[in-house]
Amino acid sequence: RAPLLVLLAVLAAVQAKIYYLELFDDADWQDRWFTPREWIHNKKQGTWNWVSSMSYGAAQTDNYAIKTGGDNRQFIMASQPWPEPFSNKDKDLVISFTVRHEGKLECSGFYIKILGTDYDPEEFQSDTPYEIMFGPDICGASSLEKRTHTIFRYPPKWDHIKSNERIKCEVDSFSHTYILHIRHEDDSYSVYIDKREIKSGFLKDDYDFNIPEKIPDPAVPKPEDWVEEEMIDDPDDIKPAEWDDEPRTKPDPDAVKPPQWDDEEDGPWIPPEIKNPLYRGTFKPRKIKNPEYKGEWEPPMIPNDNYTIDSRLHWRCNPCGGIAFDLWQVKAGTSFDNIIVADNIDEVLDFTDPAIEARENEKRAKAEAEEIRREQKRREREERRRRKKEQEDALKAVEDFGGDELYAPWRDATAAAAAVAAVAEAVAAAAAVAAAAAAANAAAAAAAAAAA
Repeated sequence: RAPLLVLLAVLAAVQAKIYYLELFDDADWQDRWFTPREWIHNKKQGTWNWVSSMSYGAAQTDNYAIKTGGDNRQFIMASQPWPEPFSNKDKDLVISFTVRHEGKLECSGFYIKILGTDYDPEEFQSDTPYEIMFGPDICGASSLEKRTHTIFRYPPKWDHIKSNERIKCEVDSFSHTYILHIRHEDDSYSVYIDKREIKSGFLKDDYDFNIPEKIPDPAVPKPEDWVEEEMIDDPDDIKPAEWDDEPRTKPDPDAVKPPQWDDEEDGPWIPPEIKNPLYRGTFKPRKIKNPEYKGEWEPPMIPNDNYTIDSRLHWRCNPCGGIAFDLWQVKAGTSFDNIIVADNIDEVLDFTDPAIEARENEKRAKAEAEEIRREQKRREREERRRRKKEQEDALKAVEDFGGDELYAPWRDATAAAAAVAAVAEAVAAAAAVAAAAAAANAAAAAAAAAAA
């Protein structure tokens, strides 16, 4: 990781502006971040741990991150208000962070919230207003339930505006850097994962920001005689008189009263009920088209007095002054690192190079670890086959020297394993095998004498 001063000097050279940078590389990070002073959730509170970044067992002692701890918990933490809140009016906005989840992915969030200026970090809760929410969210097996959130607060609608389309996210256990870039020239945007652009477009097209040009006329109500029911019951389809003759269930004709049943003590025996195949259910007349049907009521549209064309949809920080986590995780173990908010996409992309290199190192380390595991399994299989062959050779040698009479004590005696091992060591020398066989014969004879 390049020293921060060098990075700042490079950014200054191209007139780039860093609004916020958090690397979590110093032990004083806890002085900059706060959990709620009072926990009001009905879910358990998770813990935030300061950890050395890991790559499949290889610790990077010069690189640290924060990591969630405790399954089935809510994780809430907000930064101290930034010393210099900023507005991105007529400026690009770039938000980037690195995230990695260890272990199995289950219903969990991995996103960050960019806040305004009116908040207390020790009172931040899930309902605290935010300006932007960005990052992956995974819940469920369907691909539709795995997405990268890009949500913007839009005061004219007093609402949070989501993307009209699902934006993909990564679901493996490697580190990934997510980047959101909003351009001021044309109100366009791009989402990157590890410097790869995965989604781009225009805010006005992919988000429902703009207030509609026309609205339903509130002075024109739906007429009372307006019929919106397209299908009705056929009045000529009358329920047959015998429709309800058969009950839903009937006594089981194959049931037999148990022989131990005593009517005086147990009462009259009643056979169990079974479904009646002749039962026809509730009568429902067939449907026909409603001759009075007029269609769905659509009031006349009139010009919207509040209609405006927002030519500055990029202006999403007005201003921004903090950042927070607000996550529910079924399985904890998510590391966050390298949070940067700036106005220059090229410099942010360059800044992510070390994180992307770390991800490639993680992939190589995992591949190497899997190769070592496969080689270890292969050697274990070969060793098991070798030992089995030695045992089979030793037993055959015993049979060759002593026949079935000699082999029987080896097969049945409790000391067979030790004897087989001794014979296996002597297979190469016939004299040693013969000596071992003689010893086995003597042991068998002693055992027989003792038994007699």
